[in-house]
Amino acid sequence: MIVINITLKPFAEKPKLCKQYIQSQDKDIYRDYRKVTNKVRKCTRNISRFEQCEIAKTVKVSKTTLKNFWNYVHSKKKTKDRIGDLEYVTPAGIKSTANTDEAKTDTLNHFFFSKRVFQT
Repeated sequence: MIVINITLKPFAEKPKLCKQYIQSQDKDIYRDYRKVTNKVRKCTRNISRFEQCEIAKTVKVSKTTLKNFWNYVHSKKKTKDRIGDLEYVTPAGIKSTANTDEAKTDTLNHFFFSKRVFQT
């Protein structure tokens, strides 16, 4: 495992500032919140970049590092199913579940088409 020296202060500050801003709606607090958010984003991107560089440097050393490299590549190639199963009621009044992609598209199409108001 790769250890990087980073300060954890921005990670702890971010939720506190978010709560303060939501309660007060103060622009100065929001500005501080955005600064901390940018610091956190920069830290996470640097960590990711550092991991990628370390994997790239050690690829040619041994079979285990080569295995780590391909595990990393395959983890980035995987696609995720973004829409879960949908429950809907058929026109006959039967409760049903859409699990396939086609059934999900039909269900969403029917739902949005039924809510749309056409004006001429």
